[in-house]
Amino acid sequence: MQNRRAVFTGKIGFHTHGKWPELLTVITLPTFLPINFLPESKLYRLINRLNEQLLWKALRTVLRRYRLQHWVFLNVYYPYTGFEFPEDLQPLLKCYYSVDDISQESYTAKHGVMGEKRMAEIYDFVLTTSKVLYQKMIAVSPHAYWLPNAADVTLFSRAAVWKLPRPHDMPPSDKPCAVYIGNIDTARNDFALLAELASRCSDINIVLIGLLTSPIEADAVGLHRLPNVFF
Repeated sequence: MQNRRAVFTGKIGFHTHGKWPELLTVITLPTFLPINFLPESKLYRLINRLNEQLLWKALRTVLRRYRLQHWVFLNVYYPYTGFEFPEDLQPLLKCYYSVDDISQESYTAKHGVMGEKRMAEIYDFVLTTSKVLYQKMIAVSPHAYWLPNAADVTLFSRAAVWKLPRPHDMPPSDKPCAVYIGNIDTARNDFALLAELASRCSDINIVLIGLLTSPIEADAVGLHRLPNVFF
């Protein structure tokens, strides 16, 4: 909450993790100007350069505060700012990390496809979370590498071998559950198909776990009114 106040006052927020203060500090940047609605144009590039100035200002503050001279810049799936670094802000390495296919969502694809290609061309190397993304990036940058996602297998396998309590907000256990976990929106979900599935398969509970970012579309097909659909 303290960092949020700093954001809206144009300041930079710093939050040091209580358990690992020497390992992790979260830095919240001032709010960027929203420009994704603009088409690719001189106006878009002009305002984007203003956003980049906010990024450079924040980086200078961080470097001064922690007296950093040698640092690496890792851009995780945000190919909109951070292209031409000023002379006084030259990291040892610049890395772009592709974690999803940016062309598959209209909002991110609008400026992201071009920005990602440009970033891959000018950064020192590119990391990807999948082999498909690797094939896409290696066509642009010869220094692209596949870095697959990792998980704590011991932690996540407990549900298969331990008798864990049923979450209180899950539907009754008298029916089998079909569970979806992720962002609940029209880009990833066919709401009409889900409604048809729930109507035809009344003997199955459909549980959707995640942030509902397309509530109007979900309500338009009556998902909230179906007795075996749970959000």
